Amino acid sequence: MTHDQAHEYATQVAREEWAKAGKNMETTLKALDRRAEKDPKFKEAREILSFRSLLEEQQTRH
Repeated sequence: MTHDQAHEYATQVAREEWAKAGKNMETTLKALDRRAEKDPKFKEAREILSFRSLLEEQQTRH
């Protein structure tokens, strides 16, 4: 999965969970954690996005 694909899928899932949670942030975050446990594609997307953020953060420090 590319970074763009990961971003697209994670955004789609987040919007779904946000709507289901009645736009409650805490409930949405918990739902996204549960979704990552059950949905390998979403778990991979989150890992890709997280890893890229980490790399970008490291670049700005150097």
